[in-house]
Amino acid sequence: MRQAHAGPALATIDGSEAQAYNRRLADKILSAFNHAYAIGAGGIAETLRQALVEAQERAPEAPGDRRGGDYLEQAGLWTGFVDARNAYNDALASGEAEPEEVQRLLASMRAAYQRWSEG
Repeated sequence: MRQAHAGPALATIDGSEAQAYNRRLADKILSAFNHAYAIGAGGIAETLRQALVEAQERAPEAPGDRRGGDYLEQAGLWTGFVDARNAYNDALASGEAEPEEVQRLLASMRAAYQRWSEG
């Protein structure tokens, strides 16, 4: 397996290989961001979000890329789902939420998940 290194070694990779490498890096940063945000590690999530900005700038969307290249949009969809999930869980844990409110929060969480999964 060939490993890419920072600096001059990346200069040897042609443009298409560099774009693929940067997309894979952005995918990994997005995954780490999603995990950090989901577990409530806000400081780490913000640091990873900033890294995602930089990675996205270096990884323009390739023609025909079915995953899409807007990593910040995907991160936003994920945070929307996690926030909706947390609101639903908080309502359940409190034991004080009205059944209609719980159902509304559940529907909101499902809709946020659907937006993220289709994103």
